[in-house]
Amino acid sequence: VGRGIKVLLGKRIAAIEAKHPGAIILSDVPLLFETAMAAQFDLVLLVYLPSEGQVARLMARATDLGAD
Repeated sequence: VGRGIKVLLGKRIAAIEAKHPGAIILSDVPLLFETAMAAQFDLVLLVYLPSEGQVARLMARATDLGAD
């Protein structure tokens, strides 16, 4: 995640907090841990699906789209 993205995210969060104090803000941040951004958040939730489940969901989605 580039510095520009981090700056934009920080500004967006600050704007929301200024307008709505106490708001719960949900951020979906790819590479959150790898870019050391986790410390910027009060709470971090990690959602994990084993690779077998990921493949099953991908195949179901492909079937729904008519792919074989």
